[in-house]
Amino acid sequence: MPHSQSKTRELLSQNKYVLLDGATGTELEKRGVNVNDSLWSGIAILSHPQTLQDLHLEYLRAGADIIISASYQLSKQAILERGWNPDELYQKSIELCYNAQQIHFKETGIDSSIASSIGPYGALLCDGSEFDGKYRGATDDQIRDYHEARLNFMFNDPRVDIIAFETIPKLQEIKVLTEMINNLNANSKHPKDYFFASTCNDDYQLADGSNWDDVLQYLNDNADDHLIAVGANCCKLLNTTKIISKIDSALNKAPVLLDNNVKIIMYPNSGEVYDGHTKKWHIDSHLKTPNLGLEMYRKAREWIQFSNVAIVGGCCRTSSDDTKILKSLIDELPSNDDTNN
Repeated sequence: MPHSQSKTRELLSQNKYVLLDGATGTELEKRGVNVNDSLWSGIAILSHPQTLQDLHLEYLRAGADIIISASYQLSKQAILERGWNPDELYQKSIELCYNAQQIHFKETGIDSSIASSIGPYGALLCDGSEFDGKYRGATDDQIRDYHEARLNFMFNDPRVDIIAFETIPKLQEIKVLTEMINNLNANSKHPKDYFFASTCNDDYQLADGSNWDDVLQYLNDNADDHLIAVGANCCKLLNTTKIISKIDSALNKAPVLLDNNVKIIMYPNSGEVYDGHTKKWHIDSHLKTPNLGLEMYRKAREWIQFSNVAIVGGCCRTSSDDTKILKSLIDELPSNDDTNN
């Protein structure tokens, strides 16, 4: 049985790159799963569990060090509205990751980590507010109540190695979640590592307009030493290097985070953009080439010029092919120290 809690920490402590998996929802759609549901990819936990487990395993076989559970939209509120038991779905989301992890370990002897996806409060509103941070005046207590049941369950599941706070558009929500995870870690014999990945606006700052200096200063002053990374996800591939530049500049002004070896995480969309009117994806016309695999490789080479970048992967519309592309790049570089020497 793998000792997965040490895998990501071990790689980061050795200045190695860590490879995250890719899309879940859009990959399930390609496999015939209807995710047009209030639970999004989480519905596959019930409707197509084997397909979901196979997808997790596919990413591991492609070289991913971390697989993320399909719990992004599994809020207690959304599950109860369907008349289901939240804890059963949380447990099953981790079980499918764990099964894939065990199969891969038996095949290869290679360790991996399981990250539990905690999506934003905006996902409950179903109005796209996870991409602009307009939360209709939601209070800290409302945000806390939204996250509490899922976060507590995932934190207490020993198979979960990392809490992945994903697509968080708002500094207010980062503050609430930091307080929550700090309290859980402070009162546990088995604290959990965690990361924040945010959505960004076209100025390369947080989607709600908060600048990265403020985000990193807050985390520098308040996050515990189990924070492993801060960065962005579900963003345009075209914007990634400029976003990283902003985060890198802010992180270099945060001495506590640097001392704690906090890194930058980046896992963007494939290079396609979603048209809300046609409900279809199309290739970003501003990219240099329609070859999205090549564009992902080119952009990733730009990311790793920043020494603070350590965790990379893909979000919407990416696949295990992108994982293999990123893996090939990582394998060219023994550590991120070598990239910058």
